Amino acid sequence: MPWPAEAPWRSNKGLEQAAMIVFNKRFGGWTRQCYIHGIYCLLTIAAAAALAPAVAPRLFDLDVNIPAGPPTDWARGTPVLTPVYPPVRTPTRAAKPASAPSGETRVEPRATTQVTDLRSLRSVNLEEIVTVDVTSHIPWTDPGKSGYTPGSPGGAARAIPIAEWENLYWVGLVPVLRVLLHPEQVPRAEAAAHMIELGDAALPAARAGLSEATVKDICNEVLNIVDASRIPPSVYPEGSTPEEKMLFRFTGEELLRTSPYNPAGNFCRKLEMLGPEMGPFVDYYTSFSCIPLRRNAVSALALFNGRMTGERLLQIVLSGGDAVTRMRALSLLANAPLSQDRVLQFCAYLENEKSPPFVARGVQTLGELRDPAATPLIIKLTKKYLQDEDLLPCCVAALARIGSPGPAGEGSALAERILNMARTSPNRWSVRPKWIEQGGDAPDPHNGRSQIIGQLAAVAVARLAGASPELQKELFDWASPRSDMNNSAAPNAPLTGRWGARSSRLGEVAPYVQYEYLEWLARSSGDSAAVLESIANDSIDSPLMRAYALRLLPGSKRDALARKLLISGAAVPIEMRVAALQALDADDVTDIGQLADDFLYNMDFGRSSTRPPYNPSAVLLVLKILDSRNALPRGALFHFVQSLMPPKAVLPIVKEGIENSIIKLADLAASGAEEHVWRDAAVEFINDLRDKHGSIFERALGVEWRKAALQFLTSSLNSIISKKRDSNYKKTAKEAMVRYFSIALDVRQPTMDAMLGSAQASFVDTMILYLPKTKDSRSAPLLAELLAAGDFAHAPAACIALGRMRQKTSAKAVLPYLYHEDGFTRYCAYRALKQITGREYFADWIYGKSLDWAQAGAKYKECAEN
Repeated sequence: MPWPAEAPWRSNKGLEQAAMIVFNKRFGGWTRQCYIHGIYCLLTIAAAAALAPAVAPRLFDLDVNIPAGPPTDWARGTPVLTPVYPPVRTPTRAAKPASAPSGETRVEPRATTQVTDLRSLRSVNLEEIVTVDVTSHIPWTDPGKSGYTPGSPGGAARAIPIAEWENLYWVGLVPVLRVLLHPEQVPRAEAAAHMIELGDAALPAARAGLSEATVKDICNEVLNIVDASRIPPSVYPEGSTPEEKMLFRFTGEELLRTSPYNPAGNFCRKLEMLGPEMGPFVDYYTSFSCIPLRRNAVSALALFNGRMTGERLLQIVLSGGDAVTRMRALSLLANAPLSQDRVLQFCAYLENEKSPPFVARGVQTLGELRDPAATPLIIKLTKKYLQDEDLLPCCVAALARIGSPGPAGEGSALAERILNMARTSPNRWSVRPKWIEQGGDAPDPHNGRSQIIGQLAAVAVARLAGASPELQKELFDWASPRSDMNNSAAPNAPLTGRWGARSSRLGEVAPYVQYEYLEWLARSSGDSAAVLESIANDSIDSPLMRAYALRLLPGSKRDALARKLLISGAAVPIEMRVAALQALDADDVTDIGQLADDFLYNMDFGRSSTRPPYNPSAVLLVLKILDSRNALPRGALFHFVQSLMPPKAVLPIVKEGIENSIIKLADLAASGAEEHVWRDAAVEFINDLRDKHGSIFERALGVEWRKAALQFLTSSLNSIISKKRDSNYKKTAKEAMVRYFSIALDVRQPTMDAMLGSAQASFVDTMILYLPKTKDSRSAPLLAELLAAGDFAHAPAACIALGRMRQKTSAKAVLPYLYHEDGFTRYCAYRALKQITGREYFADWIYGKSLDWAQAGAKYKECAEN
């Protein structure tokens, strides 16, 4: 590891600085050992002995990654394990295309700078903590020592399971760690805005962080602003009908059940299953008196098409109420179209805003709205915060995004001024003197904040006034990989530093600036398309940045590269494959349906080195593309849902057509072939079964399914070779074949259940809910059979799907679930029977009495029998 430039022994004042550092560490929070080098180390220890007799050793493997984009955008990048249902398309704001070479088309970047379509494909470890044992390095980060438990005052809701609560704890802790370990990269006001948006999910981490002096001020601010109360309302709205009253209560309870930032992706899942008709109930709670309900209702608006209007969100922002509610509405407002009058109204609000976190989030939102009417205010705020290292980055970023120089070119002149300040005074906005040192295994450049502001200003100048040949060359140089880790890029030293691996195309660009930089590339002339293409192909850069670069490529180059990525080897991340498919879908290529179908067909469920790995979220994202084109694959969906049947009921359907394959394998076994020969043949045999029968045999990956599959295959083998007269052949073949199948089934690890993990329920429910759209005549009998087989785990989804199919023969299978112990299941069964029979016999199926259910159920039973 290279010596940090800020090490105290690198100057003549090393002893004095070292003493100050030790004093600060001893009495200021988390103790760390400085780097040790030469004789100054001995002098430092001697001088510090009286002040701090015990200094903990610094551990060199502590770090947390910094994602692309400003902290105010991080919440929108929170990964979820399953996409929402029904599909939600992010609004886009197209501008006039920039000039492009003849025969090419150039696409203006979308209003949002986050590739939210891919967030479900990111690792569930959204905190991106490099150090897996971080709690042993920083004891106060241990959730068990944070003083918070599920149900405690200020903790998570009592209904949230322990595992989900721990997920939320780490979601809230990450911004604290990023400020602590990377103070140059993370503006404190924006980190606070991010935590305020998280709401109660950030409270346990904020309470724990009070013991760390460096972040104590942020934690205190969050604790003071975010009300810790999660007390549900004592009375829910009455509604105009008994069913509305029931649904108001159910919606309120679902909104409070977990957090919208829970990476398990269970927020409002039951409401989504019921469909867009639940939107008005969610919208009602955005102005409800109960603060926790109001917060989550605002977050849920985005889940229901047609409910997330710009005017409604602006009204919430201007209401002056709860801070968390307003911050969440501010974040959503960045993707909601506003008329120019409303933009000016928003500007008037922001001009009078005093809270730094709200200023930061508001300015970022203005930039993402990209309305030139906001330019005068952005210029005014940039001048106001010119000496503020926390708020200046978001102002310059907004100036670069909005792309309007303002009256008399005032914006471009201001950007030029800031760029010159960054060049002539490289440490002007550095925060290092304030925090003395930083932690982290990958230290930031010593003047990192100044570099971020300088890079933003350079992009803004090129965007607003056009880049001079010198500036154009400098900006392009940022995307030139360097293999020398110690190369500090001397020609551009004031603006560049070690932000990533030298071999990374974006290694010279600060993560905060990467989206703006790619958008400038997309608008510039010269070799910009080649640079974007190289970034999209760069295996070292993050998949999200590669996907964004792909989307910004000119039309023909984008399509050609997307097709290449789709058929590339397994080394291409699944995010890039899905991004390629989405790019082709956006370009409306004629063969998108076939490409998506091939993508699903070729997905690997085992350990293949050539096929794209199985990923449930990738499957659903691809299915959304097919759904939007009314091209859902009937066979694949049917076979997946069919695989939910007990093994004994499903496996026999594959018997036809496998006899010849089993005979060939038996002959191979009896011939005395080497083990690797029959092992490979067995694996190929199982692969062929998978290809022919969808996911039926994928369910054989589970323990019980492997047993059932082995028993079935062995039984088939016995019936086939029993006709052979050679007893030695029978014995040899049978023993070897049992080994064939055992090894072949065991090779296909990890199991499907393990790969799905906690997302399994949402994944399976969504697959079931897609069935009605395929118009496959086999679907309704299959779902009815699944319900009739017993207490089906996915009964609510099956009932909803059967109700949409409206086949009267399904009524008898649904009837028993009117009396299920779970209220939501009872209500879904009622909805299905109402649609199937055309009769409405309502009872309070979720909260009512069993006598009422029995009376209504008797009427539905009579309808089903007649």
